Amino acid sequence: MASGRHRNPHRSITCDADGWFEAPVPPDGEVFLAADPGDAAFSFPAGLGMLRIATDASSLSDGIRVTLIPRGRASGIVLDPEGGPVAGAAISFAVKTTEEGPMTTAPHLGTSRTMSGPDGRFSLEGLPVGTTLAAVAAKVPFRKGLSSPFRIPEGGTVDGIEIRLLPGCAITGLVTDPAGAPLPGAQVRVTTGSTTRRAGPIVPADLPDEAVAGPDGRYRIEGLEQRPYSVFATLEGHTPADLTGIHATAAGTEAAPLVLVRGGVLRGIVVDAEDHPLPGASISLQGGNRSGGTATTDADGRFEIRPVLPGPHTLFAGKAGFVHRPPEDLELAGGEEVRVVLERGLEIAGTVLDLDGRPVPQARVRVHPLPPKEAEVLGVTMTDPRGRFSVGGLSSGSHGISVAAAGHVFPDFPPVAAGTSTLELRSARSVFIAGRVLDPEGAPFADAWVEIADAGGVRPPDPADPRRFRRLLTDGEGAFRAEGLLGGPFRILVRARDDLQEESLRDVPGDSDGLVLRMRRRELR
Repeated sequence: MASGRHRNPHRSITCDADGWFEAPVPPDGEVFLAADPGDAAFSFPAGLGMLRIATDASSLSDGIRVTLIPRGRASGIVLDPEGGPVAGAAISFAVKTTEEGPMTTAPHLGTSRTMSGPDGRFSLEGLPVGTTLAAVAAKVPFRKGLSSPFRIPEGGTVDGIEIRLLPGCAITGLVTDPAGAPLPGAQVRVTTGSTTRRAGPIVPADLPDEAVAGPDGRYRIEGLEQRPYSVFATLEGHTPADLTGIHATAAGTEAAPLVLVRGGVLRGIVVDAEDHPLPGASISLQGGNRSGGTATTDADGRFEIRPVLPGPHTLFAGKAGFVHRPPEDLELAGGEEVRVVLERGLEIAGTVLDLDGRPVPQARVRVHPLPPKEAEVLGVTMTDPRGRFSVGGLSSGSHGISVAAAGHVFPDFPPVAAGTSTLELRSARSVFIAGRVLDPEGAPFADAWVEIADAGGVRPPDPADPRRFRRLLTDGEGAFRAEGLLGGPFRILVRARDDLQEESLRDVPGDSDGLVLRMRRRELR
């Protein structure tokens, strides 16, 4: 069986008698493939684990090979720094994908997690045979420990694995309100910038790494390395607080109090121009000191956001099919109710066609404001199997539109009025430029930078537009080739070493092949 997932969705597919599978994938995202072969582990071309595949139209594959490999068993014991057994330690496994590379966490090795028993011992089935592994153990208040690397033999078992936990460091502190009163129930966590760990309570919890501040507002975070951390505290109805640069020590560093401020609530309703409530609208409120939050309107169009502190805030609201609403600045004192009106938008719809008038499925259509604003998109969609598309929620007036699809090149289209429903967007004929770069002696010049730019426009081309600007390196034979270009004539510029002059060709027509640019040495003065 194979499975793919995109964000949260999960789909299972059963292979046919020949081991093949096929599954639909989301456009312009990525999927992860994993195998569940029963009594075997699995390997992908990129190594053990899950195979990640981009799902843009240019990179989809129908020849993915999943190789099943036998499974084995590993067992051992977890010890504390003094050599005593450690019960209840979480055991996972790391894999070494190359001989020179480091051990890395491998959370997708089948059932690759277990817990140590009362005597500190553990045993785990389903590990891949013939792969260099290491067992990792974690248990508060200790630091993680790593076993020596091992390899499970064919059809065999590895016993006697020893994982020795390391002495842990700690951070302690207090969570209070502005008056200094303790706030029991506050959740505390630490982060190094790339990973986050929740605070362990003074009395260890059943679930490692998850806890809340005690009745006196105090917390203790254990099992840390001797290094600086950032400490965060949150409590429902309060604004979060954080401290940075807190160095964990073996004795337990006492951090400054984390002060949480109780906030108010902003209530409101979202309606359309006819005063009908709009369920499912997205609301976001941003203010200073982390005041604000996000919400989705209920069936009556209503929402609540908390915590909200007095002061200036910015309100954002939107819903699919309705006109983009500019942010609204609010001065809040607490307890206000707001009314948000969204205007139902117009639509631009049509069909994307190739040069021969055939529909282009899975083409990305973007609608943007005029004049264009950097990174602002009013709507984006993908064409269906018949090349059709529809982008709604547009204000009246004209908008810019662009199309991209693998294997096709599209021109710049004129502005389109919102409300247009029979638009045809046809691809353009593209051209290529190819040639060679030679050194001063006439030999092929590898790794020379070649810039190809459309010189037929009034303004220089945008370097971010691959239809009209390319920068590429020559290969080992000094050759270069750029396809999928629009416009022309083109300017070609070659840059190489500092001791050589730049060489260029101007007014080069499209579909030019066999161009030769020979470098010259700089004249010494």
